[in-house]
Amino acid sequence: MGLALAQLLTARGVHVILGCRSPERGRAALAAVRAAARGGARAELLALDLCDGRSVHAFSRAVRARCGHHRPLDLVVANAGVMATPWARTPGAPAAVAGGAPGPPLGGLESQWAANFAGHFLLVRLLWPALGADARVLLLSSVAHHGGFRPDELRRLAADCAPRAPRAPTAPAARGAHRYSPYAAYKRSKWAMAALAPELQRRAATGAQVVCAVHPGLVDTALAFGFFRRFVPAPLLRPLQSALLRTPADAARAVLAALALPPETAAGAYVVDGRVERADRVIVRSAAARAAVWDVASAHVGLPAGTG
Repeated sequence: MGLALAQLLTARGVHVILGCRSPERGRAALAAVRAAARGGARAELLALDLCDGRSVHAFSRAVRARCGHHRPLDLVVANAGVMATPWARTPGAPAAVAGGAPGPPLGGLESQWAANFAGHFLLVRLLWPALGADARVLLLSSVAHHGGFRPDELRRLAADCAPRAPRAPTAPAARGAHRYSPYAAYKRSKWAMAALAPELQRRAATGAQVVCAVHPGLVDTALAFGFFRRFVPAPLLRPLQSALLRTPADAARAVLAALALPPETAAGAYVVDGRVERADRVIVRSAAARAAVWDVASAHVGLPAGTG
């Protein structure tokens, strides 16, 4: 879907900077985005691995070097992600605790938390000083974020980030032992993205920038195919998926529809198809939960708990 978003933006005359983990796939995407460009729009490609803190820092430095007082960023779309993947952990010890010394940013984290939320959290905070006065930040969440934060969720997150793999949901375990659920971890990461919108908006209250979380709909992508094929045989899934799910281009238009909302409406909101909808009740009701996730994420990326 990121490719479709970039194509739609360059077709509207927007200068786009792509962040891609795979050089080969990135070059192919860049060619497709440039082919869609209109009105003199340009597209650039920079390396970005959202599970590698050093890569996120390098990407943000390169973007800030291209910006400045006369060319601020107008839009950031935090789009990349994975879905319900088996347990894995980013390399290194956590940034907050690594044998008594700071570890690498994003080190030692459960992979979905890193790819779907913490990497974006770090990137947006690093890019914040380069945003224009009326810039927009779109955080890709999901309808699956509802119910993604249980009362003991931070303990579960800490267990999922532990060096030793937790037990699979179907494996026998001693009483009280932690089990890893790929889908619960996915929901948690998307909950955090939805919660980041109002929390970042609150902390950046002195500026005119607008942050909102966006649900793109159910999209016909390889990510969705990889998830649903666990439940539906592949020969049946492909026609069903094509018939029932949105195309990436339609999903991209749904995401960018959030840009048409007035700033006072979009600020801190959860947006679906260009309309503000109610986010998960914990996000709405518990400022303490939002702040706690912000503090944990700040420790995970090695930043103080401020805005910038």
